[in-house]
Amino acid sequence: MAGLRTVDDPARVHAVVVGVERYPRHPDWDLPGAVDDALRFHKWLRKGGVPEANIQLLLAPDEDSRARLDALTRAGELIWQQAWTRDELMDAFTQDLDDRTGDLLYIYWGSHGVLGQGERRLLLCPDASPKDKRCIDTANLLEYLQHDDLPGFTQQVLLFDACATFLEHHNHPTGPAVADFPTVRRRPVGQFALCAAAAGQVAENDPVARSGVFSHTVLDWLETNAADLHPDLDVLLSHVRTATPGSQTPVSIDIRTLDGSQEHLLWPGSPLPASTGRSQLALALHDVLDGDLRARCLEHLGVHCPSTHLGACPSDEQLAHALLMVERAMAALVEVVHTRNRGAADQLLSLGRTHGVPGLLSPLEYVSLREVLDRAPRLPSTAKVIAAVRAAQPFERAWLPPKSQEAPCVVQLMACVEHFEEHTGGQSMAHPGRQLVPAVVRFTELLAALLPAVRVELHAWADRVARRLGVDDGGLAERRAEALD
Repeated sequence: MAGLRTVDDPARVHAVVVGVERYPRHPDWDLPGAVDDALRFHKWLRKGGVPEANIQLLLAPDEDSRARLDALTRAGELIWQQAWTRDELMDAFTQDLDDRTGDLLYIYWGSHGVLGQGERRLLLCPDASPKDKRCIDTANLLEYLQHDDLPGFTQQVLLFDACATFLEHHNHPTGPAVADFPTVRRRPVGQFALCAAAAGQVAENDPVARSGVFSHTVLDWLETNAADLHPDLDVLLSHVRTATPGSQTPVSIDIRTLDGSQEHLLWPGSPLPASTGRSQLALALHDVLDGDLRARCLEHLGVHCPSTHLGACPSDEQLAHALLMVERAMAALVEVVHTRNRGAADQLLSLGRTHGVPGLLSPLEYVSLREVLDRAPRLPSTAKVIAAVRAAQPFERAWLPPKSQEAPCVVQLMACVEHFEEHTGGQSMAHPGRQLVPAVVRFTELLAALLPAVRVELHAWADRVARRLGVDDGGLAERRAEALD
């Protein structure tokens, strides 16, 4: 990514700076510190030589901030505008910018945000409420700022300090009310956009320090390394990704880079699709995983399910998405949870069955079963396996070794295992809350009966899997006796 071209005259630099601190229609959304961050960005611009008249400072302050703003205004240190509505914020771009011209445009925006359908990053405006989520789409704003009637501003840097949490996470009855900017003819413009959080993440805010974590990190770096208003954007991007705490991951989105190339970058991965199942699972994870247990689960997943790509501190939504999508990830998580909290394990298993998580066995269970079968001196004949399965398993479409082969190989038996994993079994009627023996364990019990040399190991394996799955002890004993018979 190329850096900013030098703008010799600071008077050719303009900015729109937004800080939404107060949401009058829903005070629970108030965001202490959003005004402070906006003022700090304003101060960085002014120290770099940008004239006050070139900066649109649009604020929705709380009472404390309002008192400080009034004092600064009386002292002649800044000019600011109240912005209590979505229309007032949009007018700053659709009307006020038309009267300006320059080489470099900065946009700073601090507010609440959500991730809507189609990977849309939405910025909640001051007049938003849970039932009327008035917002602006960042991608739509980026497109509008490329319109060919806007004089100059071929270099644009946009910084968004806002959450990217999923709409379903908020459990509100209505969707977003997005207002679109006018449709325009577009021209080539260099845009660099940086957002505070990856899809599904919260942009952390420190109410005591009155600052967003992302804004604090960005502004510290700008003040130290870019007093001339021309930051090395590669270095800035690398710095905020490294310095921002692991609970959120700054990302750059949908940009036409300043060297003319295209980039669509989301870190560490693409936004997650909307999912009721993921939302339900995310809420359950939030309830059942305390700090220590969560850390143990993430460490276990990192070792045994590396394809989850979760990193050190994923959000509940990211973790839920991985458990629903990555084979054997849920089983690996429950492998840790059930030793500490049986009730939590049962809750997660139930959600997993409801939403069809792939792979009933954990990676460790799957590998250890194969190792046991590899140690068997001689596998049973195909005829015996087929006869035993057909007698004991109520699944007509089960994959089985061809009859023409005298003895199945381990690969064929593991293919049977993978098929039977799909049949998880129901709840015990005699012992409510306990699971019936799933098909895969019933199958391995048949193998144990046919393989006396590794029977003890297969029984021990089945015991471990049954404990993790919450299988009824009496039911397992009955199935084991039937297999031996």
